[in-house]
Amino acid sequence: VKPEGSSLRFISILFGSIFLSGCGLIECIDTQIERKPIPIDKKLLFDLSIVDQPDTSIEVVCEKFYDSMCAERGNYWSIRQTGLKSSFGSSSVKLKNDNETSYELEFPHCKKLVTDKEITLKDTRIVWGREKVKVEAFGENGKIESWLGKSFRYLSSQGAVHKYKYGGYKGAPLEIIEFEFSIYLNGQLISGNQE
Repeated sequence: VKPEGSSLRFISILFGSIFLSGCGLIECIDTQIERKPIPIDKKLLFDLSIVDQPDTSIEVVCEKFYDSMCAERGNYWSIRQTGLKSSFGSSSVKLKNDNETSYELEFPHCKKLVTDKEITLKDTRIVWGREKVKVEAFGENGKIESWLGKSFRYLSSQGAVHKYKYGGYKGAPLEIIEFEFSIYLNGQLISGNQE
């Protein structure tokens, strides 16, 4: 007995859905549905006082957005800074050390600012060489980009002098840099571990 056309079509769709669902088919269809970001009504004003630099104030505006892509991880609502694509992007301020090397002090990202009750200097980082990228080509169309910059994590403080570190593991030599600054969020000093 041969299956009828509608039955055969149903079986094909059923097996196709089961097979393709592991490849993100539903997620890919879901990405086609446009969802407007939702503004988050929370005041986030950073005031930064850096030695030998003018004081800076930066207002950060956050929003909920639908984070979707054709991947098995699934699509979901997340939080980002308005104007940025990723939930891990954040504002930054340029810093210079004694050698006049340029760095950036990166503020905490919106997801942390909106959900965490306490923000400390551990939630900041210092970045060197954000624009330093090495591009390697493989074959005709393939290429890979490697970031050559460095991301320094907070280490400790002594008053308003803050130390950040990079490396110290897996053969990467430990580098420690320090800057003197005070950073406030909505008028409250953001502090770290005192030595």
